[in-house]
Amino acid sequence: MIDAQDKQTQPLPLDEQPTKPKRGRPTTGKALSNAERQKAYRERAKAQRNEKTEKPAEDMQYLADRLAEAWAEVNDLKSKLELAEARADAMGNELAIEKSKRYGKQAAEPAYNVECKFLGMRVWEKIGEPTEKHYAIDFARERAERNPGTTWRAIPAGEIFTFKKSKTKA
Repeated sequence: MIDAQDKQTQPLPLDEQPTKPKRGRPTTGKALSNAERQKAYRERAKAQRNEKTEKPAEDMQYLADRLAEAWAEVNDLKSKLELAEARADAMGNELAIEKSKRYGKQAAEPAYNVECKFLGMRVWEKIGEPTEKHYAIDFARERAERNPGTTWRAIPAGEIFTFKKSKTKA
């Protein structure tokens, strides 16, 4: 019972009351000051900067070498493709001649060969079988116009017609 005469504050039973959790993040005791945090950041950034061991000049040289190799391969493949196309065209001409012979149509006498020479090469390469004069000359002229790095010619017995695309500045 409470005594009305007693003006002293009575202690409250705190064990019986539930304690409210504190607001915010709980403390761990490992907090860093702003200066410590900034120092740690600078050390991490310095370590990342020093991790790069690649040198841009070496990378550029490597890439330039790879590019030169790729261009050489492309040019080689272009010349091989051109030769293959020429052979395929010549084989088509041969097929037409054989068909005309086989089915009794009168074919003109094949008398001209088509040859090509790539830039820097010494040897002329024969393309296909002999064909008529105007087909051989037109074929050689067309191929010479298409490919500036090659020289084409139509060769009959005793005559040579050579076609090379001229390098003119426009």
